[in-house]
Amino acid sequence: HMAETGAHILSIDKYIDIKTAIATVDKVIMGNIPTALFLSNPEKVKEYTLEILSISKGYRHIVASGCEIPPYANPECIKEMVKVARSFNTMILKR
Repeated sequence: HMAETGAHILSIDKYIDIKTAIATVDKVIMGNIPTALFLSNPEKVKEYTLEILSISKGYRHIVASGCEIPPYANPECIKEMVKVARSFNTMILKR
């Protein structure tokens, strides 16, 4: 039903499979990074972000948290998500 709202971007959380979202709607998909990861460590955030980017490669996907980032989140985890997202296309080109 979300796809029928007329929105150009659909924000999804960790409970929605990104592969299904991409296959189901012809919209920009945003999110899918679990907010709990921002309470862990940068390496876990890096691994998950790379996994999501690999799945969504070639599709319209904006890397973002699946919901609000907790105010007590590890700032280094947020920085890592942004760093990975910014460098992802460069990493692919270097392969």
